[in-house]
Amino acid sequence: MSGESLVLDTNVALYLLRGDSSAADAIFGQRVVISFITYMELKSKPGMSRAET
Repeated sequence: MSGESLVLDTNVALYLLRGDSSAADAIFGQRVVISFITYMELKSKPGMSRAET
């Protein structure tokens, strides 16, 4: 790893939360971060459980 991070888009984060294995495979082994905007979008998703936040 080169010290760089992979910034996740909200849609990719939602795929991961749904258990999409292809999304998980694509980021496996990467240092992953999300932006504050993505965080807020995920927090406002209807039906989001406390464990997912």
